[in-house]
Amino acid sequence: MEGVIPKARAFSSGPRDLARGAYADVHSSQTWVKQPAHTDTMRKPKRFYVYIMTNSPRSHTVYTGVTGNLPRRVFEHKNKLLPGFTSRYNLTRLVYYESFAFPDVAIDREKEIKGWRRSKKIRLIDSMNPHWYDLAKRLTEPCKPETRNTPRQIPRPAGESAGLRDDVIARG
Repeated sequence: MEGVIPKARAFSSGPRDLARGAYADVHSSQTWVKQPAHTDTMRKPKRFYVYIMTNSPRSHTVYTGVTGNLPRRVFEHKNKLLPGFTSRYNLTRLVYYESFAFPDVAIDREKEIKGWRRSKKIRLIDSMNPHWYDLAKRLTEPCKPETRNTPRQIPRPAGESAGLRDDVIARG
């Protein structure tokens, strides 16, 4: 095929290549030029959650589920937006959740927990949330660093040399 100019092409398997600093080969007239494979900013990696809902502290009615958006799903349970087990039994308290990077691992964990006896699920909740607080309140709280009125101090060692600094030349 003489005289045929190849089309410009870019190879990328998506955000993973960008994270590795991959470049695509793009044909520009007579030379091959390296250009970034993906120019958009990377989005935050998706998380998947296995969670347990109940209706009151120490209740023996629990529901285990999996979702990709925990705050939205808890909102749906609390407001009974979807008919089902949680709305029928008024399960509105989030007492346990785990986070996963891959959906298949989260689904496997959900199936594992669903296969347990109720007593084992209760021990799991007790191990992470012994007072069975509603963890949904923490999901909506924005992260706020502690504010101090005084500027931060670098801790210095105590003792005789506490006043000496290594950046000051001793004059003698």
